Amino acid sequence: ADGARYFVGAQRTRDERITRFTGYMQLEQASVGEVEIVLANNADGNDLVDSEAEMLTRLQSQPVPQWKHLPLLLDRFSSKGRSGFVLRQMSGITLAKVRERPQHRLGLDPRHMIWMLDRVLSCLGYVHCCGVVHGRIAPERLLVQPEPHNVIVTDWSDAVHNPAGSGARVEEADLDWSAPEVLQRGEIGPWSDIYSLGAAMIEYFA
Repeated sequence: ADGARYFVGAQRTRDERITRFTGYMQLEQASVGEVEIVLANNADGNDLVDSEAEMLTRLQSQPVPQWKHLPLLLDRFSSKGRSGFVLRQMSGITLAKVRERPQHRLGLDPRHMIWMLDRVLSCLGYVHCCGVVHGRIAPERLLVQPEPHNVIVTDWSDAVHNPAGSGARVEEADLDWSAPEVLQRGEIGPWSDIYSLGAAMIEYFA
């Protein structure tokens, strides 16, 4: 954003190629809110960071209600040869963490399942219409916001656009949640995301 400055806070998550930080945004010397800063650990992670930023840019190219189910890209930057971008801060708790709470260890109330499933399907319906396949839907990538009854689908670094035409495949897979065609690097499509979502719903609401 023009005139914006970003200040890095605590590390949230780190893997071999990408680190995610908390931070805040300053505009004209006034703090205007918390953000999430995503930065490649080194040049080897630039492709993943750039891919996620480009995918979010594609999905935010037109105003739709489904924006509320997606991370909101605010800015992109480069630091010492490493790619980075800035997201609006996202509050909530992952579906994986929800299940760890004592009251939910035997499964969630079906009424909760219905509204969560409704939100994620709305998001995926829009995403798939844009020709994008997330490829790695999993409980730790579904950020549940209980009070507004919302779910944000996070982590778009492995998403692909037009896999049928481009032949693109998801580079990483999750043994517990990925569809067979993702694991086997076969032909993927919207059905691959629906399989993963279904697997998560069955496991977490049983």
